[in-house]
Amino acid sequence: AWKASPMGDSPDSIEAMCAAQSSIAAVPRFPAGMVLGDWRLTAYIGRGGSGEVYCAEHAALGTPAAVKVLARDDDRARARFEREAKLLSRMKSASYPRFFAYGKDKGAQYLAMELLEPGDMPAGDRAVAQFMLRVCDAVAELHAQGLVHRDVKPGNILWRSPSEPVLADLGLVKEIDTQNHPAI
Repeated sequence: AWKASPMGDSPDSIEAMCAAQSSIAAVPRFPAGMVLGDWRLTAYIGRGGSGEVYCAEHAALGTPAAVKVLARDDDRARARFEREAKLLSRMKSASYPRFFAYGKDKGAQYLAMELLEPGDMPAGDRAVAQFMLRVCDAVAELHAQGLVHRDVKPGNILWRSPSEPVLADLGLVKEIDTQNHPAI
C-alpha cells in the first residue's frame, strides 16, 4: 500500500524498494553514482523488455526521478524508446508519469520521469471500482488520440498517491490503424 511519505521506512516505499532491488543478481549496466545528463543514478530498480530503470535524482536540485535507460541496441528498440519519450513529453494528464527529460549520454539513451510508488490493487468494492475507472480513463485517453497501450498489466500501474493510479511504460504504445479497423 502507498504511504504518505515516499521516502519513509515502510517496506512499500520507493527507498525500501530500491534498497531491496540493489541486491538482486541482475547486473545493471550503470553503477549507483553514475550521472546521465543531469540525473545521478542512486539505485537499480529492474529491467524490462528493452530498458533498465533506476532510481535517480537531479544532480543539482536533488529532485527524485525514475530514469529508464535503453538496454537494447537495435533500430526498432531505439525508435520505440524515442517514441515513448515524445509521447510521455506530450502527456499532460495525471494518468501518466510526469516527463522530466530525454537525452543521450555516455552512449546511452535515457528518459527521466516522475518516480512513482509500486503498489497493489486497493481492497473493497468501491475502491476497486474507482481504481479500475481511473485506469480505464487513462486507456481511453490514449484511444482518443488514436493510440493503444498494448501493455496494460498490474506491474505497469504505479501510484502517485493512495487514490491516484498512474499508467506507466508507454514503450509499446502504437497508433491505431483506423483505415483497417474503424470500430476500434
